[in-house]
Amino acid sequence: MNLFALRSRLLDNWSLWALLLIAVVWLYQSPYQASNLDVIPDSVEYSVGALQLLDTGRYEIIVQGRALPPRYPPWFSVTVLLPAYWLLGENPGNGIVPVTVLSVAGIGFAWAIGRRISSTAGAVLSALAVLAVPTYSTWATKVMTDVPCAALMLAACLLYLRLRSGAHSTASFFLAGVLVALATLFRPVFAAMVLPFLLAALLKREARFRSAIVLLFPLFVAAGATLFYNASTFGTPTRNGYHFWTAVPSDYPALTFSLAYAPPTLRGLLFTALPFFIVISIAAWLLVRARMNETYAAARRPLLDLTIFVVLTAVPISLFHVFYFFSNDRFHLALLSGMAVLAGSAVGLLVGERFAGIWKLVLPAVLLLAFLGRFTAPEPPPNRRIAADRVREFTPTDAIVISR
Repeated sequence: MNLFALRSRLLDNWSLWALLLIAVVWLYQSPYQASNLDVIPDSVEYSVGALQLLDTGRYEIIVQGRALPPRYPPWFSVTVLLPAYWLLGENPGNGIVPVTVLSVAGIGFAWAIGRRISSTAGAVLSALAVLAVPTYSTWATKVMTDVPCAALMLAACLLYLRLRSGAHSTASFFLAGVLVALATLFRPVFAAMVLPFLLAALLKREARFRSAIVLLFPLFVAAGATLFYNASTFGTPTRNGYHFWTAVPSDYPALTFSLAYAPPTLRGLLFTALPFFIVISIAAWLLVRARMNETYAAARRPLLDLTIFVVLTAVPISLFHVFYFFSNDRFHLALLSGMAVLAGSAVGLLVGERFAGIWKLVLPAVLLLAFLGRFTAPEPPPNRRIAADRVREFTPTDAIVISR
């Protein structure tokens, strides 16, 4: 590719670079602020486990002078946080850097999905829709697995659309398996990502068995690694850190999962962006369908594929958490992100290329609003980090600190 072609391609994708810049501004969190490790014990154990591994070679946390296994397996700490601490230093907040990178990448994947279905309008609206999801932007600033897994899901969705459009190579199925395995290592429930790819493999006219094996192999390796870690750490493959730290309710399936947990969880979903995205998706598609023009004919198949991916991947993940004893909107981030892209793509079909020039006004305005929003609404002080710094400053190195 010569320089002229590269320059032309960059200009063609100007909306992507603008949206990535908006995402960086909106999702940025300083390492010092992130070192507050607000989510207890999750972000604390992810970070401290990675730092202990870097310092001592052992994945553990220190509690009352004792080395104990964290609640979570080491995969997120090892693959995402450890490189950041090794490269940037052992400030616990440095773990936010790769989380931010993955969060911004998720916006890029949403743009690519939208563009594949409904050109520039769908690309811009899909990316902005994901960025506008409060759950996405909130948890992107925490050292947590939720938004990185959502970003991996969007990457897998983009790959799935390529597979369904005819790119049925064995390498594509293997790459899909790697994405599924990586997300599953971070959050096991994301194994549901394999379902649409397995369907695509079975719908192939030839080499179905080989494609399925190549797809599932990385997932089996990931499952084997987790079972081996559990066995070597907790004595049996079927027990994990949840059983070690929270025997109640983890040792009692009837307490962990129950129909009684569903009503409050479903009521909580009504106050998220999910109902809005569902209504917008259906309304926009019905309007596009009513036209029955070339746009409808060209978009019908990829939009259906996107819907299948969201239904087979995100819906099982959300259903799992509907009956789970602990409720939080972050558990439904896969469904929220998928529906945001679906709504953005559907509205993009409705808008089409008639208002292509308007994005050159809209995106700079959004960038300006992102800057204003970040700098006119200061973050709350990281009190936990401030307290830790003061304790370190005013106590002897061998002091024992008791806190609650």
